This record gives sequence, structure tokens and C-alpha cells, in this order.
Amino acid sequence: MKICDVAIIGSGPSGASAAFQLAKKGVKTILIEKEHLPRYKTCGGGFVYRGRKDMPFDVSSAVEREFFDVDIRFDAQELALNTKRKNPIISMIMRDEFDYLIVKKAEELGVEVLQGEKLLAMDFHKDY
Repeated sequence: MKICDVAIIGSGPSGASAAFQLAKKGVKTILIEKEHLPRYKTCGGGFVYRGRKDMPFDVSSAVEREFFDVDIRFDAQELALNTKRKNPIISMIMRDEFDYLIVKKAEELGVEVLQGEKLLAMDFHKDY
């Protein structure tokens, strides 16, 4: 039996980030993931700059490509916009690398990560 203050189920960006932030505050946290990490995700990997700049650590190791010049087209309204910036507008990431980077940063702060573990039940006790 493991005893912790917080158990987080799932090590995606939200779960891993929550674990990271809790660990920074000294909360004993366990992160439970049913897959083995890093695990492939079939979802998009566009990370906008305003989100990237607010990350509490550098994520450049998970960035595949950056776009500083973007064309946006709305055909129904015959509207086209172009924007260029000195910072990347969108950074393309691979979710397996990005998610695992956050998990590793949480582990560095003391978060225990259980991989390949599917949560079946949890017991809650009033005395601890």
C-alpha cells in the first residue's frame, strides 16, 4: 500500500503538470499511468508561444519545428491574415517526448511515477 497526499491518474500534460506544481510545494504526490513511458499519442502537437513561454522549464528538447511566419485563411469570409514574429508563433512537438519531459521534471522534484499500472481501486481512510 502506498500512502501519499495526492494521487494523479494519467501522465498527460495536465496530470504531469499538476504533479510538478504540487511537488514544488512539497506535496507528496504519486502519478499513476497505465502505459509505459514515453508512450505514443495520436493527437496534435501544436504548442503556441504564449503557452510555451509560461512553462516552468525549457521544453525545447521536445520541439520538432518552429514557425515564425503563419498564414491564416478563412475561405468562407474570403479573409486572409499573415503574421510574422521574432518568437515562434507555433512550436510543433511530439506528444510522447513532450509529455515524458514533464513527467521527468516532476520526478526530479520527488514525484513517484507508476508506469504500466491501471488504477482499479483506491481506499480512503479518515485517520491518514
